[in-house]
Amino acid sequence: VDPDGDGRSTRWKLTLIAEPELPVGNHGLKLELRSDRADIPGDWSAQDGAQMNPEVAGDGAAAAAGPGAVVWAQIEVLPLYQLSTSQIFFGYLKPGALASRNVRMNSYDEKFELELPIVRIEGFDGEELPFAEYFRAVVEPVPSLPNAWDIQLQVDGLPDNAAGDFRGQVMIEVPNPDYSPLVLRFNGVCRP
Repeated sequence: VDPDGDGRSTRWKLTLIAEPELPVGNHGLKLELRSDRADIPGDWSAQDGAQMNPEVAGDGAAAAAGPGAVVWAQIEVLPLYQLSTSQIFFGYLKPGALASRNVRMNSYDEKFELELPIVRIEGFDGEELPFAEYFRAVVEPVPSLPNAWDIQLQVDGLPDNAAGDFRGQVMIEVPNPDYSPLVLRFNGVCRP
């Protein structure tokens, strides 16, 4: 920023660009910035091992490494679409009790149209869910967000013989074979 006639400045602006191929997740990068001038006043050798060691410049001439700084850059790459949570707990339910839990599915990419997802309720490991007829998933658009859906998982009064733990999963797919389904796991306990 505001370089002098030799192209030197006391302040610099650093711009990092994340390529589209960067995988989903958290990424960090350590950048060590070093001045090419060793004649800056101050005791720089005491700072984080930033010592004034000689370095060889590109033309073969010896140059002293000047003071520097370490900059950490971090980025979180979000998936194309995701759920607000990946697990819900119904808690303790009495037989015949009605209960529901809401999860939001949304996309952060304005160019991606998040179509109506296809939902399927199954057992925790993909098997048939016991008492499946008492579970329902209702999907509705979110009026204030164009690229989001609310998914409500409902338990419609488990029978008396369903006493004990229950657990399962909701498989949520977008109608595009290029994208993997999302898994929403659920569990609870039915007790009289």
